[in-house]
Amino acid sequence: MISFAFTEEQEAFRSELARFARTRLLSACRDRAVSTEFPWDAHKESARLGVLGIGLPEEYGSAGETPDDPVTVGLVAETLAYGDVNWRTADHLPPGSGRDRFTISVGMSVHDQILAVPPAQRRELLARVADSGLDHVVVADHVSFHGGTGFDGMIGAAAALATEDRLNVLIGVYQLALRHPMAVARQLASLAELAPGRLTLGVGVGGDDRSEVANCGVDPATRGRRIDESLGLLRRLAGGDGLEIWCGLADDADTARACIAEKMQALYKLPFERFERLCPAGTPKQVAEFLRPYVEAGAGSLTLVPCSPDWRQAVDAVAEVRGLLVA
Repeated sequence: MISFAFTEEQEAFRSELARFARTRLLSACRDRAVSTEFPWDAHKESARLGVLGIGLPEEYGSAGETPDDPVTVGLVAETLAYGDVNWRTADHLPPGSGRDRFTISVGMSVHDQILAVPPAQRRELLARVADSGLDHVVVADHVSFHGGTGFDGMIGAAAALATEDRLNVLIGVYQLALRHPMAVARQLASLAELAPGRLTLGVGVGGDDRSEVANCGVDPATRGRRIDESLGLLRRLAGGDGLEIWCGLADDADTARACIAEKMQALYKLPFERFERLCPAGTPKQVAEFLRPYVEAGAGSLTLVPCSPDWRQAVDAVAEVRGLLVA
């Protein structure tokens, strides 16, 4: 007879996780939701338990200390969710499950370049992206990110869609909890009429800067519920398994690294070494080799956020990366 019970090892692991969920996560869940500080202590405790990045290869962020079979991954997710549903684990499907047969879509992030430049340069940039054979562009969305920076995602998407008819546009990710859902529905309907079938909306709850939520008059503790309610009023938009990666692209690795290090350090106010293992830098061939394992693992849509000596070189380099990956 087949047994569906946990093994002794799984049961012992579940008990340890349950204690952590009750005593460390649940007890401070509301405090974390309204705090603007990252919960480093609980994060380090997760690492000690061996659940950070579970389901991923070690070279892509897993601690490598916990079995990553589907039963264990599900056990971790369900047990930790009792204490805080935001304490998520990584989604994981093994190669050969079907995802690795999807068509690859490669694009690049352009929100800074198209909203802060003269119209002629915006037209030139987007035309170059379209001519290069890239599949889509991505615009970001923030209301007040780390002291007031950011661009509105809907306006960025409208600008890109109206400027270049050959490109699809992704908004990633849209801070839906900070807007009234009826107004968002009207904007989406208008963009759908402007560019039928060319817009994909990615929605998130935020979290990189919790003060952004408070600045909009929204209680950070309610943003999850607000997202759930708002999504019920919006048409669900189809999307693939997407991955967005910051990268340095240039004719040589040193120049590429310098470009992305300068950008990341200015944005996050942290040494680039904290991000380096996750942010490839080099020639298009070197960056493509870094990305290939993600493609083989099932990533069907790649969006590169390129840091290069100039935007023309960035477009050409991302297009070359695409050519190497889809060849």
